[in-house]
Amino acid sequence: MKDFTLNDCWAKTDPETGQPCLSVTEHCKIVGSVAETLLSRLPPLVANQLPQGSVALVAAHDIGKLTPGFQLKAPLWPWHQTLKESIIADSLTTNHAIVSQWHLQNHSALRGNKKSQYWLVSTGGHHGSYPLACRTMKQAPYEGGNNSFLQLRNELTELLIQSFGSLPLEIAKHEFERIHLLTGFTIFSDWIGSNADWFPANISTDDKSLRDRSHEVLDSLRWNPRIHQQRSFGHQFTPQAPETFSPRPIQSALLEAADSPGLYIVEAPMGMGKTEAALTTAYQRWTQGDERGLYFALPTQLTSNKIHDRITTFLENILDDDSTQTLIHGNTWLGDKKSQTICPAFKEMNPDQPENEANDINEALRWYSSTRKQLMAPFGTGTIDQALLAVLPARFAALRYFALAGKVVVIDEVHSFDPYMSALIDRLIRYLIKAGSTVIILSATLTAQRRAELVQAAGASERSQPQDYPLITKVPTGSTHATHVSVPYQLAPQTVNLRHQHMHPDIEDEFWESIADKVEAGANVVVIRNTVALAQNTYRQLKARLSSRIPDENIGLLHSRFPQNERQTNEDYWTGILGKDDAKRPQGSLLVSTQIVEQSVDIDADCLITDLAPTELILQRIGRLHRHQRPRPAGFEQATCYILHPSTDWEGDAETVKDALSPHHWIYPPLTLWQAAQTLAPLSTIQLPQDIRPLLEQAASCQVPAKASSALCQFHDEHSRKRSAMHGTAALRDVFNASAIDDNEGTETRYGIKPSALLIILPSAPVEQGGNVIWQLPDGSTETHRVGEFNYPLAKALQTHATRIPAYLVKAQLSNCPDWLKQHIESGVLAVQADDSSELQLVHNSESATHTLSYRHDLGISYEKNESISHFSDPEDFWF
Repeated sequence: MKDFTLNDCWAKTDPETGQPCLSVTEHCKIVGSVAETLLSRLPPLVANQLPQGSVALVAAHDIGKLTPGFQLKAPLWPWHQTLKESIIADSLTTNHAIVSQWHLQNHSALRGNKKSQYWLVSTGGHHGSYPLACRTMKQAPYEGGNNSFLQLRNELTELLIQSFGSLPLEIAKHEFERIHLLTGFTIFSDWIGSNADWFPANISTDDKSLRDRSHEVLDSLRWNPRIHQQRSFGHQFTPQAPETFSPRPIQSALLEAADSPGLYIVEAPMGMGKTEAALTTAYQRWTQGDERGLYFALPTQLTSNKIHDRITTFLENILDDDSTQTLIHGNTWLGDKKSQTICPAFKEMNPDQPENEANDINEALRWYSSTRKQLMAPFGTGTIDQALLAVLPARFAALRYFALAGKVVVIDEVHSFDPYMSALIDRLIRYLIKAGSTVIILSATLTAQRRAELVQAAGASERSQPQDYPLITKVPTGSTHATHVSVPYQLAPQTVNLRHQHMHPDIEDEFWESIADKVEAGANVVVIRNTVALAQNTYRQLKARLSSRIPDENIGLLHSRFPQNERQTNEDYWTGILGKDDAKRPQGSLLVSTQIVEQSVDIDADCLITDLAPTELILQRIGRLHRHQRPRPAGFEQATCYILHPSTDWEGDAETVKDALSPHHWIYPPLTLWQAAQTLAPLSTIQLPQDIRPLLEQAASCQVPAKASSALCQFHDEHSRKRSAMHGTAALRDVFNASAIDDNEGTETRYGIKPSALLIILPSAPVEQGGNVIWQLPDGSTETHRVGEFNYPLAKALQTHATRIPAYLVKAQLSNCPDWLKQHIESGVLAVQADDSSELQLVHNSESATHTLSYRHDLGISYEKNESISHFSDPEDFWF
């Protein structure tokens, strides 16, 4: 029995009163108008990937709200009791997205056209995931035995078709990327149209009013950033003196090649200007092509933080109007750069700005500050993880994909990823090329095999594999073959001396004493160790030798086991004094670090010491050696890199060799360490950049001999199995064929990430008193919060002072964690440090503690296993 009409059925309620305030019809018309306006403003390559009829489909995304399971969610709806009495309410379908998809696939235009029904997956997935049951839809949603809503859905569907055109009839089978893009288009349109500030309940819903309002909203979000059309290369980077900054050969070559959207792979030595090459090419695509916006993706939070400021300055030089830039990774909420306004440099000289424009940019800033909306901003810098989440079964992956569509996407340091992430990057490239994006890949140490895989991801192949270096590889969108551009360079060859040091216990003291002598002689020495424990031990040894010979501030340690705020301070300090600025450079310093400085970090060493690592990473680390042209201390005019080899001959059984390799083989596959040793150990010098490609290819082609030792045979088999497992796991984590996961970086973007905890060191334990928790924070301040209530300043302070550690170290404390702590920091553990000791006393401790944790401001967190506890764990695993 139907006693109500379309106008009676609600889609939105007033958040304060709970009263229905916007009908399903009004909401669908609003969202359809937004989609229609948005479609008209998309880059043509993006718009062309959306099927004809997509606007009507987006408008119809919420017709499934016309169902008892949804309408009964508002107790104050006038028809609530009447409807409730007319149905059998048990097991009602409440997911209105599924009802929408079911109804549309049974529409007369689509009922017999199953190959077109695949477009409707976007409707069922518009709440952020693709439910497995939602794609088959072989069973009708249960509506309590009341079929009256079927007529209402039919009525609204026809009304929307009259307003926005027909539903998509194009064949959609196997159009996975386009379906995913359509889902993102639907979500974005829905989020805009659902904003009550922009589209209040009393808004006029005639076509013109909605169209005008939709344009106003997109204008306020700076959806189409305005780029200054005539900025020379010098004006892009040094507008104060543009004539002094001309493009280098790699930059000129990429600009000449980038005459169309597509994939561009740039292989060039460290410090040759690849970042500027990517940025100036992005500018060219914005001004001469249809692409808009930028996402610059890097391997780590540190590298993205460092490059973010450079991109900010670049944007200030080329924008024609205020816009928004975001920094996107898991810890950006702790700083002030999560979302920021970028003002063109010329506006600083003419600051007059209409008030409505100022309000618009503030509105954009607020909107893009939401974590799930950051990637939607016109310009962004962040981790590669944030982009990979667009092609994983993560919540709102489709929105991320739509956010990247049509942009210039730069992926830096692409060589640094394992087979799992490499497979995901290949998938990302395939999706981005399909969505009209231009992808620029940057690497100094790319093998020919990996380059061929990247080309294949763009739907093409290489007719040849040139050995030239530097090299640009170009795959225009739609092309089936790659072309290569050799780049003439005028860099003077740099000779790097290699010194191979086998770390026998009886000579270690003598070796480290010789390194201390170099520091005292005025050299700025950088030591890169493969694990935190090795770095801490090396720091202890060298600090003991140097503490009376050079100032303490010239001796430092960098790794991930410092509290977030201290790590940031340390990194800023050392990149400052060992960067380009000669005035800050000390006369003799020692920096011990883990891999966090091996790429995309501007640190310049007079002398470098590194653990044995895969060949491409050794070359990256050498990129920190004599990085800039400057006078060197006497005796260090020639670049010298010491490679620390584990004391092993690679013969014998696997366990013996692994013991000798420990802990390095927990970080890098033993086979790649053997390949690096075979490639580099015979060499006393290398020439850069000429030797980079030959060394990479030699290491990659280094095969285990037919009559190899049992250790090498086992390492080869383990390596092959691990690669296969990584590729297989990546294939299983497909956008449509796996259960949705939370959209957090690291959850599925990294292979084998082990459980971790956040350790916060406090002066004293929190006190529960009268329903309150009183905190004394590390900076001396005090915070109080009511039990059960969330205190944002407290949560931020805890996160800022937290250190990530393996969860097995504090397993018992995690189990005993109170709810008021879980509410403020996920997987958090508290510790108290006495003034006279480095040992930490864990709050919520228990008898089963397996490890003793210690902390020093110069060392960070260290730990020792309690001898009385029987507990097995990996000695150091991935943690650096």
